[in-house]
Amino acid sequence: MAGQIKANQIQLGDDAVASRNFVWQTNIDGTAKLARGNVGATTQDILTVGVDGVIKYPQLPYTVAAWNGSIAAQSTATTVPITLTALNNNFTLNANRLVVPVTGVYSITYAITFDATSDAQISQLYVNGIAVDGQQAFSASGFASKPRATCLQSLTAGDLVDVRGIRGSTACNMTAGYLTMHLVAKA
Repeated sequence: MAGQIKANQIQLGDDAVASRNFVWQTNIDGTAKLARGNVGATTQDILTVGVDGVIKYPQLPYTVAAWNGSIAAQSTATTVPITLTALNNNFTLNANRLVVPVTGVYSITYAITFDATSDAQISQLYVNGIAVDGQQAFSASGFASKPRATCLQSLTAGDLVDVRGIRGSTACNMTAGYLTMHLVAKA
């Protein structure tokens, strides 16, 4: 076709220092990526596009941790036994706690499902074994019991994050839970 330039890699920037340049690369399998570096020598993917059109940002860690089962809720904080269901960029699990891979501000959403509605229950966010002030979700007596919350939290690489449930005076079980974390700003 007249007037078209075809290339599978385009370098944006002409600096001798690779970290000051970007490369847009398309692949024969239908995927693409924007990366830092020079053509033929990229060093860090900024974003990737899959064949399904889903855009991922590899430099922004995220994870989804979930749990299904049944354990007795206590009147003191009980850790939810989560497992990783989707993760990106080095999130790991340490004794039902997520290990923060990168220092920064995270968007965190969490919830626990309780099997009783006759009393109030609480979901509480913990960092390094300490309850985070102001980060509790309550369910009122007589309503479906799935206290959940979303917050922004400044975290340091290596911090341990978990969610714990606390029941009211009525015996009940925790039957499911989840914890999602997305890095929104690196420190």
